[in-house]
Amino acid sequence: MPLLINGEIESSQLRSFEDFSRKHEHFKERAENFSKKPQRKVERPSGVLYIIQREYATVAQDDEHINILGSEDATTCHIVVLRNTGSGVVSVGHFDGKSTEKGIKAMIASVMQLSRSQSYNGRNELHLFGGFLDTKGISSSLTISILEAVQKQDGLIHLCSACVTGFNNVVESGQHKPMISGIGVSIQDGEIYPATFKNKGPDEIIRHGRVFVGDERMVEVYNSNNKELQIVPYDSKNTMPAECMEFFCNADDNVILQKLSTSPHCEPPNFASTVRATLLHILTHPQPLITVFPEGKPRIYKRSNGEENWTQTS
Repeated sequence: MPLLINGEIESSQLRSFEDFSRKHEHFKERAENFSKKPQRKVERPSGVLYIIQREYATVAQDDEHINILGSEDATTCHIVVLRNTGSGVVSVGHFDGKSTEKGIKAMIASVMQLSRSQSYNGRNELHLFGGFLDTKGISSSLTISILEAVQKQDGLIHLCSACVTGFNNVVESGQHKPMISGIGVSIQDGEIYPATFKNKGPDEIIRHGRVFVGDERMVEVYNSNNKELQIVPYDSKNTMPAECMEFFCNADDNVILQKLSTSPHCEPPNFASTVRATLLHILTHPQPLITVFPEGKPRIYKRSNGEENWTQTS
């Protein structure tokens, strides 16, 4: 899907973020302007769909259950927003470098399918957030991988925001950090803004568990076609040994940060506690296809009109 920047096709090979930034310096000013927007604290779960690492969701403008799509904690990760201007369909994904091309392809297909079902025409606009100038170059590699993945698809995608890596970098106390690590998207008008989220459910820990057991898929957790949230089944065969998980469950915060984070100095205050809770869940359920996902079936959640929280239906 040819990548368009300022109306021109970006057909050249993107060798590095430095190469990209030299050619498209205007994204830096856009990123700085975006970072000056007031950060919104999304306190209540009503109408909110939070996207966790290696997930994406696609929502139609007339979906009565979802008003806000969002994600945060994108330090070296990237949050990808794809919106069709005609239909208002929005897809948000949280990418960490695993299954990047498949995830981008799936997001594009999901937006196109949902837009066609509503008989709207419009352009597809891409917005990228997250990452910084980390010493290992993880953010830079992910930025290029995402852009290259878009270039390989059919159709047209307009890159409108690139608040990523060097364009999203700030130095505090001598350390590089991301300016923006969380965003929200208003489904009704497509507004994107810096955001934090108090509620990250349903079943945040079970969803985090999929990443810890080595499931590398980018999965769609919600689509307005069926209006239900799904947590896909996963096994724990490829997770770390039980003794290692037990060690980290009892380790102090600094050990967890240094050993299990790609950017220890950037993580939110609850990083270590979330890791402990996730590892404890995996230890408690060594056979998740039996105890967490009976008969190997997805966990299904729905939200009734007027209800704040999700209700598990199967």
